[in-house]
Amino acid sequence: MFVIMAFFVLLFIFNIKYYHNNFNKEYLSKKNTTIVNGFFLILVFFSHFKQYISLTSSMNIYFYKCLSLVGQLMVVPFLFFSGFGLYESKKKNNNYINDFLKKRFIPVFINFSIAVFLFLILNIIMGNRFDFLNIILSFIGWDNIGNSNWYMFDIFVLYIIFYLSFKFIKNDKYSIISIIVLSVCFIIVLSFFKEDYWYNTVIAFDIGICFSAIKNKVDYFIMNNNKRYLIFLFTSLVLFCGTYFINRIIDVPIFLNIVSVFFSLVLTLILMKYELKSKFYEYCGSLLFWIYIIQRIPMIYFKNRITNIYIYFFVCFFITLFLSFILNKAIKSIMSKKKKIKNTIYKFSYELFYNINFINYLKNIIIFESYPSLTDSPKYIFDKMIEKGLNNKYKMIWFVEDASLYQNSNINNVYYVNRNNRFKCLYYNLFAKYIIDSNTFVKKLNKNQIRIYVTHGLPMKAVRSYFETIGHVDYITVSSKFFIPLMADLYKVRIDKIAVTGLPRNDCFFEKNSMVENIIKNNITSKKYIVWLPTYRNHKNIKNDNEYNIISNFNYGVPILSDLEIINRINSELAKKEIVLFIKLHPEENTSSIKKLKLSNIIFIDDKLLSDNNIMLNEFLSYSSGLITDYSSVYYDYYATGNNIGLSIPDLDYYTKHVKLVFDDYKKNIFGNYIYTADDLVKYFEIVHSNLNKKVKDKFRYDDYHDGKSSERIIKLLGIKD
Repeated sequence: MFVIMAFFVLLFIFNIKYYHNNFNKEYLSKKNTTIVNGFFLILVFFSHFKQYISLTSSMNIYFYKCLSLVGQLMVVPFLFFSGFGLYESKKKNNNYINDFLKKRFIPVFINFSIAVFLFLILNIIMGNRFDFLNIILSFIGWDNIGNSNWYMFDIFVLYIIFYLSFKFIKNDKYSIISIIVLSVCFIIVLSFFKEDYWYNTVIAFDIGICFSAIKNKVDYFIMNNNKRYLIFLFTSLVLFCGTYFINRIIDVPIFLNIVSVFFSLVLTLILMKYELKSKFYEYCGSLLFWIYIIQRIPMIYFKNRITNIYIYFFVCFFITLFLSFILNKAIKSIMSKKKKIKNTIYKFSYELFYNINFINYLKNIIIFESYPSLTDSPKYIFDKMIEKGLNNKYKMIWFVEDASLYQNSNINNVYYVNRNNRFKCLYYNLFAKYIIDSNTFVKKLNKNQIRIYVTHGLPMKAVRSYFETIGHVDYITVSSKFFIPLMADLYKVRIDKIAVTGLPRNDCFFEKNSMVENIIKNNITSKKYIVWLPTYRNHKNIKNDNEYNIISNFNYGVPILSDLEIINRINSELAKKEIVLFIKLHPEENTSSIKKLKLSNIIFIDDKLLSDNNIMLNEFLSYSSGLITDYSSVYYDYYATGNNIGLSIPDLDYYTKHVKLVFDDYKKNIFGNYIYTADDLVKYFEIVHSNLNKKVKDKFRYDDYHDGKSSERIIKLLGIKD
């Protein structure tokens, strides 16, 4: 068995990449951590397997000794990466805690319950009997019926501690302190009721959370200095070895938690220099739960049925992999079908209601929707209607995120309703004559209603799962005849429903606003400014396997600007040319890594900053000297200005493998200065600085109207009169 175990160790270290003069910036990426988990999962398999066999040969003494030396530390990576991953997800997603029980805790509990049920079936087949209470407690991990249970019980409790701490304590710092305090209490309580392995590594979960909280500071401090890194690694190794041997001498179970802290630190520091590439361990790590929980089934069943230990080992090993694959596939299939069934029921219910709804009494109500609230084309249409005095005849309703923000609004006959106030929204949705939406679809519920979808931007990404849920609509607006066939195909509507009106949000490019101009001049002193609008790679509210979400190597959510060295260089180049670069990340992008950056010529802005200054994004763009984007619909908007456009697409091949764009050949349809490296970025700044290559090929390609009257055309199309 020692030889077999040695083979698996060699398999782990084979083909790893060592970073000699620099660091692996993705050292705690999903891939790296999954591979590490896969390796330690195999060690757990060996550890469990030895409980069912008896080896007497001298060679196998080393097998027992190796497992004994690692001991309970083999589960530390699971706990550390679990804590780290949870807090990383929480930082990226503002709603993560609200959805935590539903999307994280309950699925894990259901999977564990399925596994326990399989063990129950196994015991019935083998004639084993357990009392009722024993079986019930097995489903929460407090007891077992042959299955591994302590780790799952710990995870359930730690998940609850994590959830409660962040749910009821709004300050992250105090939430983390709460987690540590409650975890220590949990360890102490367990020490009175259970064996030491139940609690002697629990603190690794907390360390994972803490490391996530300070990761950016650690990276900046250690990864900029190789000598500093070596000092930290050496110190951590000394502390780990010291505490490890002290623990073996004094044999105080709780002390192993301290060893776990330094083991986690050493492992993390080592990963900073190595990129792991094992497909086998990546596969095992991806099935972590099922391999961990299922492995005892074949071990129990074949214990006395196969006498040859080595055949017994491989039979158990491959059956575990097979069962894990089948169960993982089955659960995913069930969940996928559940979602499809839910969507089908919703679609059927919507169509049924729409067709049997005979309400003929519609009120003079106009619904407006946009995200962020009071922005985009609906806001321009709304402003034009107010200018025309249409609010004297029509009650105007805005569906917004937070109605309290507009409680001081004194515009006559205009009201703001929280989106999550479903009954109130439904009431207006049933009786409104007109619906003007642009992002979160406001479905038409009556055939006599008129709904115009003014879009959140003309499509660059062909996300059909979004487009095809639009519901019934009378018009979809576009800016050019160029988009008619494309939009009809994406939204699955007739061509006559596509109206070429221009996009109201683009009117500001052709009709300047003196008030906005004064605000910009008073706040921006540089000669020129460029706006960078990258599309999201890490959607903060969506899981990684969703088509909206692309895991990239852009630590700050911005292509090219992957580390502080490059960021400082770009900032210096901008300062030389007296250009300010405003970077506005997508509203759904994770911004946790860039909030603390303070630079002279690179400024990160957001929707709140613009709204506080009463400026719309496109108004801000209309006074800029250049735009940098990639796969965002803002490209079409800005194209009409004739200004130079930079396209930061270093991940073009990778991105298009994961997200289908509306054009099969990006470069044949999207024109501009392609930017792949920091050098290309500097060249683009020089082009803007020197006014080189200013004109685009055809300013009217994506916009038929350059008159600033899109809102008026839409009001006329709807037939709304004062």
